[in-house]
Amino acid sequence: MNENNYFMLDSEQAKAFGYALQAHALTISRDATREILSSVLLETHSDGFTLTSTDSHVCLHTFHECTEADPYSPDSHGLSLRFWVGGDSRHNGLRDLGKSLVKAGRIQLRPGTMGGDANHIAILDSETTEQVALPLTATTGEDFPKYRTLFSRKEAEGEENRGLVLSPKIMTTLGKVATLADKAAGSNKGYFVAEPNEREGGPVRFHVPITKTTAWHGLAMPLKFDYLANAHLQTRPEVAPNA
Repeated sequence: MNENNYFMLDSEQAKAFGYALQAHALTISRDATREILSSVLLETHSDGFTLTSTDSHVCLHTFHECTEADPYSPDSHGLSLRFWVGGDSRHNGLRDLGKSLVKAGRIQLRPGTMGGDANHIAILDSETTEQVALPLTATTGEDFPKYRTLFSRKEAEGEENRGLVLSPKIMTTLGKVATLADKAAGSNKGYFVAEPNEREGGPVRFHVPITKTTAWHGLAMPLKFDYLANAHLQTRPEVAPNA
């Protein structure tokens, strides 16, 4: 992607992008030794781009519709960049950037290059082309974990009593992600869907709709699968433990 292939986001798309960055701030690694996992992967597609982040416990994948300045350029699709916010804390920097973009209005995302390789992503005002935030530091996304194979295509069948046991920390993170998704959608009427796949002990898929054509989805690692889940849910009041 060259300087003529930047993405343009209207005010609503920029708002959703800002909330998504806040959500990804929750799911990047805070371990300073895991440099790759403390960044976000950006991949371009014909009708927008996706953002992906993971700390090995939760994977979040968000899709963003937008307009490209030159969609017919031969190198406009298939771009893969890994970016982060500079500073002492990548998590705090990404969260604060997201908050600032929620009310930024129309913006442009323009990958910058030096020597043929993208090394930053400029965030500009669409009207004035002035900077609305410091550029994101970027590099190639080739070293980001191959997450796509973890999204199972097979449904879990015949296991009506199988439940999922998630840690409180993961539940808190997913709750915050769902809240930000509601804000990105501009309503408080969203819903959160989670389901196990066929892999015993494998990741749990989740899905949060944003618009009729966009959604956030991802993976969460359960502590275990519990085949007595249905029995737990049907505990009779007289045998339930005291509050």
